[in-house]
Amino acid sequence: MRYLRACAICQTYSPPCDWLCSFCWKTVEREYLYSENCYRIEKKLPHLRLFDWHEDNHHIIQTLIQSLKQGGPNFIFKRMGLEMFSRFVYLNLWNKQTCPVFIPVPSSQENKFDHAFLLAQALSFYFGGDFENPLKKIKPSSFQKRKTKKQRIQIEIESEKAFPDHKTIVLVDDVLTTGATARACWRALNQAKNFFIFTLAWKKKKEDLIEN
Repeated sequence: MRYLRACAICQTYSPPCDWLCSFCWKTVEREYLYSENCYRIEKKLPHLRLFDWHEDNHHIIQTLIQSLKQGGPNFIFKRMGLEMFSRFVYLNLWNKQTCPVFIPVPSSQENKFDHAFLLAQALSFYFGGDFENPLKKIKPSSFQKRKTKKQRIQIEIESEKAFPDHKTIVLVDDVLTTGATARACWRALNQAKNFFIFTLAWKKKKEDLIEN
């Protein structure tokens, strides 16, 4: 029996859709960055993304990202993971013999297979790399709660596993905005020397969309 499922963006039931209707899929695909534009540097940390999220595409990207927050079907992450992989291959960012480790940002809920977890798994499949989930959020004490948001982020993330310096570490998330969470994860991973950030989107104001 086939169940009807509304498009995650436009909420229509027709035509039959696999998470997104055909019209919304085409709209999303038009927002994909060209291979030569998807790589940048975020405060000295290499960053690869699939979308730039700005005023002109705010509604569709915001709705898409929100629809994936609770996980979503695996094939969505595989589909977007393949798009990221194809752009990475075009850029040739590291040696073909490199065996990267894909690590999702820590989930707010324990044992939750969320968007970052599923995207990291999909990427590890295409890259032939390892998948690890060592990052955890530390429950803040009353003293930590009095700190600023930036200070809390630095404190609340820790890694349950250390990785050797020769390993290429890839941190995976859905969106990079200020980069504070990514840098906190990088510090939790002992400031890994070979470190990359992979996200679906980079959320910036339109006037700031200038490649580094």
